[in-house]
Amino acid sequence: AWTKLNGWQQKAEKALLKAWKSSDNRLRARALWLLGNIKGKEDKYIRQALSDPNPDLRITSIRLAMQVSPNTLPYLQQAM
Repeated sequence: AWTKLNGWQQKAEKALLKAWKSSDNRLRARALWLLGNIKGKEDKYIRQALSDPNPDLRITSIRLAMQVSPNTLPYLQQAM
């Protein structure tokens, strides 16, 4: 499923946003990982997750930033 959704990129964004707004944090983390891999939207979703009240999602966003961005310093600064 991840491979298929990741391949759809922006076509899957609407459904992924619905999952991102869920109350299930495990589902939210999985949606974040896919949203943060949409070309041109990586920064938007990483920054959203960095300000999430859930610390697990903030950690996930930092890990995602390390994977998709050559410069993670701005994200780490925002996280502090």
